[in-house]
Amino acid sequence: MHDRRDELRIKAFGKKLKKMRLEKGLSLRALGDASDLSAQHIDKVERGVTNPSLTTIRRLADALNVSPADLLGD
Repeated sequence: MHDRRDELRIKAFGKKLKKMRLEKGLSLRALGDASDLSAQHIDKVERGVTNPSLTTIRRLADALNVSPADLLGD
């Protein structure tokens, strides 16, 4: 189970991911294709509905040409 702080972190990660995706001009589908993840899964991550695994974070960072730390940082 996640406590409230974890939920806030998951939501903050999703907001940052969406911001970076939009700054790069990518649709959910384009990011999905580049990361080998489904657009539906990325949407859930962006909305803070699901807690992304380390593998998912790595795939998203690689697809966005950023480091995982860039996605995780404040």
